Amino acid sequence: MKRLFEEVENQYGPVEVAIFNVGAWYNESILTLSSTKFLKIWEMACFGGFLVGREAAQRMTPRGRGTILFTG
Repeated sequence: MKRLFEEVENQYGPVEVAIFNVGAWYNESILTLSSTKFLKIWEMACFGGFLVGREAAQRMTPRGRGTILFTG
């Protein structure tokens, strides 16, 4: 994530808005959903959002501005 933000800022300038919008469609009953599949979904959504939010906040905080949006 750090490298991605560095590349974006080097090419386009400071990130002022970061949007994390992850989506996955798993049409499966909780009765049959495996813990492995659940953890993968959780990792993609929650942990991915954490990584994006943390990197964005580390860059925005010293600048005193910025917006981070989480949707899904």
